[in-house]
Amino acid sequence: MRPQSHGPNPLRPPGGGLPFAHDSPAFAGTWTRRRIIGLGNDLPRPFGPYTLLKQIAVGGMAEIYLAKAKGIGGFEKLLALKMIHPRFSEDDHFINMLIEEAKISVQLNHVNIGQIFDLGRIEETYYIAMEYIEGADVYRTMRRASEMGVEVPVDTAVYVAQEICAGLDYAHRKRDAAGKPLKI
Repeated sequence: MRPQSHGPNPLRPPGGGLPFAHDSPAFAGTWTRRRIIGLGNDLPRPFGPYTLLKQIAVGGMAEIYLAKAKGIGGFEKLLALKMIHPRFSEDDHFINMLIEEAKISVQLNHVNIGQIFDLGRIEETYYIAMEYIEGADVYRTMRRASEMGVEVPVDTAVYVAQEICAGLDYAHRKRDAAGKPLKI
């Protein structure tokens, strides 16, 4: 059982909507960036047992996609797939970093830390399947608020900081099955 949150989420307005949607005009630059670097144009597409639906992010080591897993009887689960960049698929250092990230992260079970479901390789692509958490990230939300000239309420900032600290505290104190600190 996952620990409970520390109270109502002031970032989520009444009715459960999100303050800023990823597909809003505020994030129109995301499509342009994808188009320029040539990623995400062939979606949806199959990837082993998953269907890649949408590219969420591109980083220095990996790409993250919104994906769907299907099962029997109409079962479907949305998840995030972190896939190592093809240019690093033969680099043992980057492959080991991804594997170590998954091995450490799978031991963490906290409401403020996304869950890891799977670590694998399909053809030459290594990946981590993880919990998809819907919504705008804090950085984009803060940047958009700044662009709009809107100050983030103090109670909202305190809530976010409190939740970040709770997740970090849990990770820093986490021990392995033998009781040895993970040293995260």
